[in-house]
Amino acid sequence: MNQNTGQVSISEGPITKFKYTNMERHPVEEIQKNRLAEEEEMRLAMYAATYGVYMPIRMMRERNFLARPTRLPGLGLPSSTLGLDIAMNRLNKIEFEDYLGRDTVKMPKIDFMI
Repeated sequence: MNQNTGQVSISEGPITKFKYTNMERHPVEEIQKNRLAEEEEMRLAMYAATYGVYMPIRMMRERNFLARPTRLPGLGLPSSTLGLDIAMNRLNKIEFEDYLGRDTVKMPKIDFMI
Protein backbone atom coordinates (compact mmCIF):
# COMPACT_ATOMS: atom_id res chain seq x y z
CA MET A 1 0.00 0.00 0.00
CA ASN A 2 1.33 3.41 -0.93
CA GLN A 3 1.52 5.50 2.25
CA ASN A 4 1.01 8.84 0.47
CA THR A 5 -2.03 8.00 -1.64
CA GLY A 6 -3.56 5.10 0.30
CA GLN A 7 -3.86 3.02 -2.86
CA VAL A 8 -3.08 -0.67 -3.17
CA SER A 9 -0.91 -1.71 -6.08
CA ILE A 10 -1.82 -4.66 -8.26
CA SER A 11 1.23 -6.61 -7.11
CA GLU A 12 0.06 -6.52 -3.45
CA GLY A 13 -3.01 -8.62 -4.17
CA PRO A 14 -6.74 -8.12 -4.39
CA ILE A 15 -8.48 -5.41 -2.43
CA THR A 16 -11.29 -7.78 -1.45
CA LYS A 17 -8.90 -9.44 1.01
CA PHE A 18 -8.96 -6.25 3.09
CA LYS A 19 -12.60 -5.48 2.42
CA TYR A 20 -14.09 -8.29 4.54
CA THR A 21 -11.55 -8.58 7.36
CA ASN A 22 -13.49 -6.46 9.88
CA MET A 23 -16.93 -7.84 9.08
CA GLU A 24 -18.83 -9.82 11.67
CA ARG A 25 -19.42 -13.49 10.85
CA HIS A 26 -22.87 -14.86 10.31
CA PRO A 27 -24.30 -16.76 13.32
CA VAL A 28 -24.75 -19.93 11.24
CA GLU A 29 -21.07 -19.85 10.28
CA GLU A 30 -20.10 -19.61 13.96
CA ILE A 31 -22.37 -22.57 14.79
CA GLN A 32 -20.86 -24.65 12.00
CA LYS A 33 -17.28 -23.86 13.08
CA ASN A 34 -17.95 -24.76 16.72
CA ARG A 35 -20.20 -27.79 16.10
CA LEU A 36 -17.55 -30.50 16.25
CA ALA A 37 -15.88 -29.10 19.37
CA GLU A 38 -19.20 -28.76 21.20
CA GLU A 39 -20.27 -32.29 20.25
CA GLU A 40 -16.95 -33.71 21.48
CA GLU A 41 -17.21 -31.75 24.72
CA MET A 42 -20.70 -33.10 25.37
CA ARG A 43 -19.63 -36.66 24.50
CA LEU A 44 -16.62 -36.48 26.82
CA ALA A 45 -18.79 -35.13 29.64
CA MET A 46 -21.20 -38.03 29.11
CA TYR A 47 -18.33 -40.55 29.21
CA ALA A 48 -17.00 -38.92 32.40
CA ALA A 49 -20.39 -39.24 34.07
CA THR A 50 -20.84 -42.85 32.90
CA TYR A 51 -17.37 -44.41 33.13
CA GLY A 52 -15.48 -42.07 35.44
CA VAL A 53 -13.15 -39.14 35.05
CA TYR A 54 -10.27 -41.18 33.62
CA MET A 55 -12.16 -42.29 30.47
CA PRO A 56 -12.21 -38.85 28.74
CA ILE A 57 -8.55 -38.34 29.68
CA ARG A 58 -7.65 -41.68 28.12
CA MET A 59 -9.66 -40.92 24.97
CA MET A 60 -8.00 -37.52 24.54
CA ARG A 61 -4.54 -39.06 25.05
CA GLU A 62 -5.27 -41.67 22.36
CA ARG A 63 -6.57 -39.02 19.96
CA ASN A 64 -3.52 -36.84 20.50
CA PHE A 65 -1.30 -39.82 19.76
CA LEU A 66 -3.22 -40.68 16.58
CA ALA A 67 -3.30 -37.05 15.37
CA ARG A 68 0.49 -36.75 15.19
CA PRO A 69 1.93 -36.65 11.67
CA THR A 70 3.36 -39.99 10.60
CA ARG A 71 5.26 -38.98 7.46
CA LEU A 72 8.41 -36.97 7.17
CA PRO A 73 7.93 -33.32 6.20
CA GLY A 74 8.95 -32.15 2.77
CA LEU A 75 7.74 -35.14 0.79
CA GLY A 76 4.49 -33.46 -0.17
CA LEU A 77 2.35 -36.43 0.85
CA PRO A 78 -0.37 -35.93 3.46
CA SER A 79 -0.38 -38.13 6.55
CA SER A 80 -3.21 -40.60 6.88
CA THR A 81 -5.68 -39.95 9.70
CA LEU A 82 -7.49 -43.27 9.45
CA GLY A 83 -6.73 -44.21 13.08
CA LEU A 84 -8.03 -40.85 14.29
CA ASP A 85 -11.19 -41.20 12.21
CA ILE A 86 -11.81 -44.63 13.75
CA ALA A 87 -11.17 -43.35 17.30
CA MET A 88 -13.54 -40.41 16.80
CA ASN A 89 -16.19 -42.58 15.09
CA ARG A 90 -16.08 -40.49 11.91
CA LEU A 91 -15.29 -43.35 9.58
CA ASN A 92 -18.87 -44.02 8.47
CA LYS A 93 -19.95 -40.36 8.19
CA ILE A 94 -19.80 -38.48 4.92
CA GLU A 95 -18.96 -34.87 5.64
CA PHE A 96 -18.44 -31.71 3.64
CA GLU A 97 -14.70 -32.27 3.14
CA ASP A 98 -15.21 -35.81 1.90
CA TYR A 99 -16.89 -34.84 -1.36
CA LEU A 100 -15.83 -31.21 -1.84
CA GLY A 101 -12.23 -31.51 -0.63
CA ARG A 102 -10.14 -29.36 1.69
CA ASP A 103 -9.53 -25.62 1.49
CA THR A 104 -6.50 -26.03 -0.75
CA VAL A 105 -7.25 -26.33 -4.42
CA LYS A 106 -4.86 -28.36 -6.54
CA MET A 107 -5.31 -28.11 -10.26
CA PRO A 108 -4.50 -31.25 -12.23
CA LYS A 109 -1.58 -31.03 -14.62
CA ILE A 110 -2.63 -31.37 -18.23
CA ASP A 111 -0.20 -32.64 -20.84
CA PHE A 112 -0.79 -30.84 -24.14
CA MET A 113 1.68 -32.98 -26.08
CA ILE A 114 -0.11 -34.77 -28.90
